[in-house]
Amino acid sequence: PSALPAAPRPPPPPRWVYEYMQQHLQHEIDVAPDGVPHLIPIRSTVVLPSTLVVRARKRIVLRGSHPNNQSLVVMNASMTSSARVFVVQDGAELYLSNLHVQGGHTIGCGGAVLVEGRGKLVAQYTQFAHNQASTGGGICVPSNGQLELLAVRMVANWPSSIELGRPSTFDARVDLWGVEMDYIYGQP
Repeated sequence: PSALPAAPRPPPPPRWVYEYMQQHLQHEIDVAPDGVPHLIPIRSTVVLPSTLVVRARKRIVLRGSHPNNQSLVVMNASMTSSARVFVVQDGAELYLSNLHVQGGHTIGCGGAVLVEGRGKLVAQYTQFAHNQASTGGGICVPSNGQLELLAVRMVANWPSSIELGRPSTFDARVDLWGVEMDYIYGQP
């Protein structure tokens, strides 16, 4: 018996679908209770037209739950001229697990994630790929923030994967375990 022909690929969703996904995710982050971890599962690909902001006092956990570890958070550069994927504000915490974060592009520091003030980013089993910024194409912690990476892969971030500033307090902390840096673009 002959094989059936492959089904035609559907056209991409219209822009309003992406805007709805981003607004829904931003709303879920904003209404999360202050000071306690709030889990938001990412079951498939989320394409963002603008930056997701984790505001002060929020503790957000974004966990990929796709069965093949293919959950993806993508900044769609064709929809915006310049946007990071995430901003973690002073006093906020963002936990990323089992995700691919890519496509951030901005002038300034932190194409994928900018950690402001005493914000905190924890990522495990996550890949940051193809993000661009003036400095710290992957992740930027310019002052007193905290950064914890466990089994993270940094791929083709321009001009570097991680940018760390000069902390002015002892609250700043960086812990890296099993971080793989790929040298395709720029520096590690």
